[in-house]
Order: sequence, then structure tokens, then C-alpha cells
Amino acid sequence: MIEISERARVLLDPDDVELFQMCLDEAIDLLRLTMSVEWQPPSVDRAQLLKAAVLLRQAAVAIKKVPSEYTCSWDQDWWDEFKTHVEETSRAFYEEADAICIRRSGGGGRGRRKGRDPHRGVKQNAAYYAYRLMIDCSSKKPTNTVTGVFFQLASLLYEAVTNRPYVELTRQCRTILASQKQTAEK
Repeated sequence: MIEISERARVLLDPDDVELFQMCLDEAIDLLRLTMSVEWQPPSVDRAQLLKAAVLLRQAAVAIKKVPSEYTCSWDQDWWDEFKTHVEETSRAFYEEADAICIRRSGGGGRGRRKGRDPHRGVKQNAAYYAYRLMIDCSSKKPTNTVTGVFFQLASLLYEAVTNRPYVELTRQCRTILASQKQTAEK
């Protein structure tokens, strides 16, 4: 992780190193989350996910019942956010358990087809987060050059979560640039 961070810092030469490091860490965490939701390895047990979902749902109900005098009044926003997070996590576990069932049965069109890259969504998100890092943390602008900083940074983010170095993300980077251009024109 430190090597990835150093290589990204050299590529971008960010204005604020601390902000850049925080944004880079967040991007890598989000990519890991995307990857784990997108394709769970066969070792993930649907029954265990359902059990965790039920426990989280019960915790969410119990948390809602806690009287307000027992919570920190000065940090009510945090408490509300925590309740919401527990509910959303429970819901995500239920959905993932259902998705595992669909993937294993081959139904619903969500199964892994022959020749399909299981990290396809991760590639697209790596390109998007590379774009955001450049816009938010650097004076350098993303360009459409394959050997440019934007394409290299996207590949670096992808490497950080998949351990596959120097993967070419040309199509994903160009898609992001085109969509951002269209958004800017509107």
C-alpha cells in the first residue's frame, strides 16, 4: 500500500499531500468495497450472510428503541448516522445473499459468463476515482493520452485492489473523460 501511495504521489505531485493521501485511501477503500460486492468468491456462505443480516436487523430495531436520554445529545447526528448505517448494512447483506443464490443458480443474468472479467466494474471505478483524484488534489488535468498520468493513475488504483500490475484501462479512462465532457457541456 505504501508503494502504491508513493507511486501515485510521484505521478500527481499533489498540492496538498495530506488531502491527497486521505482521498487516495478513500478511493482504494471504495474500490475494495466495489470489488467485494461485485463478485464474492465461492467460499462466501449464503447462510452466514443471512445470519449476519438477521442479527444486524435485530440490532437496528434495538437501536431505534433506545430512549433519547440514553444517547449523547451533543452528538445526535452521529447516532442517527450510525442507526442508518446499521440498517443499510443489514439490507446489503440480505441483497448479497440473494445475489449469491442467483449467481450459483446461473439465473437472473448476473452469473459469471465465459470470458467476462469479474473485475469489470472495478476497472470503471478505478478510472473514475483516478479522475476525481486528479481534479480534487492536483493541478494536472486528466488527458486522453494512454501514457499520461490519468491512465497510469487509474491502472495504479486498479493494481492496489487486485494486485494485477500495469493493467491497461484505456477504454474505461476514455469513457470517464467522455462522460465528464458531456456533463460539463450541459
